[in-house]
Amino acid sequence: MKKFQEVILGGLVVILAAALIHWLARPERGVPLEVLPPPTPGPMMVYITGEVSHPGVYPLPQGSRVNDAVIAAGGLTEKANSIAINLAEKLRDGQKIVIPTKGIITAGETGGDQIQVENFSESAILINLNTATQFELEKLPGIGSEKASQIIDYREEKGPFIKIEDVLKVPGIGDQIFEQIKPFIVVE
Repeated sequence: MKKFQEVILGGLVVILAAALIHWLARPERGVPLEVLPPPTPGPMMVYITGEVSHPGVYPLPQGSRVNDAVIAAGGLTEKANSIAINLAEKLRDGQKIVIPTKGIITAGETGGDQIQVENFSESAILINLNTATQFELEKLPGIGSEKASQIIDYREEKGPFIKIEDVLKVPGIGDQIFEQIKPFIVVE
């Protein structure tokens, strides 16, 4: 029995010694990390020009829309062609918005060339080849339901159009059709 007690006592001494060594050898604990919420993004800067009361660069909160920029610029003038712009479009930092004059439509949201359109109804709007629906594409001269489907299939397979001339890569769209639709299309 004495032998048994010596073995138990020896085992306890070894366990206590190991625990003491482990405790002394442990790495020092560092300063606890403080987890902060992600920073709130600052305002984006948007340049709005054309037919607004006060053209200029305006800071707007993230998630703002074209309508917010119009309001910041003091609203539209009487000459503004409000039908030619998408007031619900989301803005991005550094974007330029050109509000066209009635009878003029722009070739893109970034202030591309302006085109004077004669004998063109006030409700005419440029069709974006990258976002247009089947119905919208069918409004283009020379584009029926089959060609509209081909345009949509092409952009889904190959990706967005980079320039309007890329529509010539769509099977069935040749120079003659391109010349008919050219004044009415954009890529954004």
